Amino acid sequence: MSTAARSFLEGLDDEARELLMSVAAPISFTVGSTLVRHGDPARGAYVLRQGSVEANVTLPGGETLTVARLGAGGVFGEMSLVEQGTCTATVRATAPVDGWFVASEDFRALVSRRQPAATRLQHALTLTLAEKLAALNAQLRDCAAPEDRPARGASAGIDPLAGVPRSRVAPFDVSGFLPRLPFFERFSAAEIWEVARISAWNNARNGEVLMKEGERGDYFCLIADGQLKVTKRNKLLNVLRTGECVGEMAYLQKGAHVRGADVTAMSDCKIVTVPNDKLERASDACRHKFDRAFMAILVERLSMANIRLSGV
Repeated sequence: MSTAARSFLEGLDDEARELLMSVAAPISFTVGSTLVRHGDPARGAYVLRQGSVEANVTLPGGETLTVARLGAGGVFGEMSLVEQGTCTATVRATAPVDGWFVASEDFRALVSRRQPAATRLQHALTLTLAEKLAALNAQLRDCAAPEDRPARGASAGIDPLAGVPRSRVAPFDVSGFLPRLPFFERFSAAEIWEVARISAWNNARNGEVLMKEGERGDYFCLIADGQLKVTKRNKLLNVLRTGECVGEMAYLQKGAHVRGADVTAMSDCKIVTVPNDKLERASDACRHKFDRAFMAILVERLSMANIRLSGV
C-alpha cells in the first residue's frame, strides 16, 4: 500500500507556494464523500490541508484495490494538470477534508509564465508524479507472477557504464534527428544544442546493463535509438523505446539518488547520457522544458501502471 512519500506543500518554497495558492479554490468534504470518480473527466488537482483520502481502482472481478492513501499536504489529480484525460481512480475521504482545488487551465497558465517560482512549482509537481509512479511500481513488483525469479544481489555503488567509452560528439546529426523525438517536441533549436553540449553519447549492445539497482544515480539517459527494459527483482516493470528517458529520478531529487531498478538494453541502442550537475547549471528555459517532458512521460507511465494494477 502506498502513502504520500512526502508533503507536496512542504516541498515548495514560500514564493512557489504563494503562486500556487493564487489560483487555488478552497474545498471541504465530509467523511465518506467521493471527491473524484474513476472514468469521470479530470478537471484539476486537489491539495489536502488536513484530513485524509483513499484512492481505489476496481479489479476485473469487482474487488477493490487501494492504490494510494494521502494525508495532510498530499496532492492527487495532478495528472490532469499536464494533459486532459479521465480520472484513473475513485478517491474518497477517510477523514474530514479541507484543502484547495487547482483547475488545470489555471495551473497551465501559471507555469507558462516562465518565472523562477513557476519553474520550481512545476519541478515539485514532476517529482510528485515520479514518486507516485515508484510507489505503483512497488505494488506491481509485489504482485506474484509465473515468470518471477529469485532476486539478484544489488551491486551498490557500482556504475555499470563506468568502463563504457562515452563521446562528447554525437555520432549522428543532432540538429536533424533530436527534434524528431517526442521528448524534444517543445525544445527550441538553441535548447537542443544546449542539451547536446552538456551530454555524453555512447552505444549500448543488446543485453548490456545501463543502470543497476543499488547504484548511485548521478545521470539519466535519453534513448536516441533502440529499446530498454526496466526490471526489479527480475520482474519486468516497463519497456522504454526511442525518445523516452530513464533514470530521471536522479535529476528530479536534486541530490544523491540510489537506483531502484535494473535497466538493460533489449537491442543495440544509441544513448544520450545527461549528467545531473550539468543540467542543474543549464538555462532556466532548458530545465523548464526538461520538466515538461518528464511530466508528459510520467503521466503516460502512471496511466499504464494503473491499468496493469487493475488487471492483476
